[in-house]
Amino acid sequence: MNTTVLGSASTTLTKLAGNLDLDTSKYINFGATTGTSGYGFYDNAGTIQFKNSGATSWQTIGETMAIGSPIGSVTAGSILFADSANKLGQSNADFFWDNTNKKLGIGTATPSELLQVLKTANSDTRIQISNLNSGASATSGLKFTANGGDALLYMASSGSTIPNALVLQNGVANAGPIVVNTTNNVLGEAMRITSYGNVGYRYDDADCQLPSESADNRSRNRE
Repeated sequence: MNTTVLGSASTTLTKLAGNLDLDTSKYINFGATTGTSGYGFYDNAGTIQFKNSGATSWQTIGETMAIGSPIGSVTAGSILFADSANKLGQSNADFFWDNTNKKLGIGTATPSELLQVLKTANSDTRIQISNLNSGASATSGLKFTANGGDALLYMASSGSTIPNALVLQNGVANAGPIVVNTTNNVLGEAMRITSYGNVGYRYDDADCQLPSESADNRSRNRE
């Protein structure tokens, strides 16, 4: 690349009489680095682009942000937002999208599940779902769906037929038991509530006595 220096450190070019003609697909760079590695202005086959010092890509002047548009100085996976200075901001440690594994992290840039919320502090870590309506049908909660059916965990309103109750319900679409497992299922079931309302407990060599569901669905105590 041929480089022409106009002026010097002690000379300022104040006026150019006539036109400044450049070949297509050329750069106007500032500083010592020239070409695509530098920063300044670039004629990309008739499309004028610019790059600021420290940026990693050239951007089209006047281009609005759209899907597929380049964004400078961001990290892959960043979720952009308007910061306190009304500029585009990112905070990957607080909000991050792992596009390779399709996982969203809140409070972490390395989510291990489809949605992971992480907070390391001596305080409550909660996700709040609210419905402030007091009608009989008003609830707030979660719905779980598998190929066999649905289950609900919800809080009923004060106007419900079961006011202010915390409800765990299996069988919205396909009745099934509610099963409690412990220690990552190593010990098997700890408790089961069938769709008929029968309750069974599993016990091993523990010192305490627990009621257990017998064959005729009656409760008995371990002797």
